Amino acid sequence: MFWFKKNDARKISPRDPRFASAAEIRETFESLNEELLWLAEVITGNAGVAADCVINATKLSESHSTIFRDWLAQWAHKATIRVSLDHVRARISRAAEEKYQHVHCSHAGHEVLSSAEAAALQQWPALTLAAQLDPLSRTVLILRGVEHAAVQDCALNLSVPRAAVLAAYCSAVGWLSRGTVSQFHEREPMFARDLAPSLQKL
Repeated sequence: MFWFKKNDARKISPRDPRFASAAEIRETFESLNEELLWLAEVITGNAGVAADCVINATKLSESHSTIFRDWLAQWAHKATIRVSLDHVRARISRAAEEKYQHVHCSHAGHEVLSSAEAAALQQWPALTLAAQLDPLSRTVLILRGVEHAAVQDCALNLSVPRAAVLAAYCSAVGWLSRGTVSQFHEREPMFARDLAPSLQKL
């Protein structure tokens, strides 16, 4: 550009190749659109709101200039979940207080879902899960079970007690083992086979 001085040219460094461009970020969100919508629908329980969450997460992410290329998929998941949580925080807090304040997990905790189990769970309609689980249990199912967040991190991100997170995850896993696995056997035996191992450790 002719209006730059010679010294100015030396100050302009090329883009760090480790970081993704806005176009690459957008392409990642587009390629993962189906699974991002599933995550948002489970958390929000509303297809229209979920679609808006994915769009907003994409726009917010495009404005970041320091997202590592190797982390694009994880970033897309986390950004979508973060935006989705903004729509249900009040309901999550209410569920923690009204449903899980005096309920405790009687087990020694439950394991996170394996990749195969998470993939099998994602074959189930998101809005069906959302209709069967309260806002806290379905959100913890995503954060803890699918995304493998630590229990303490779930509690901090959701601003609810750690005991409520454990109880809500226990509730979600219990419902899945009693209801969803049997329904998978009727609809998709292969998915039931992949989903059952950790859910049936009750």
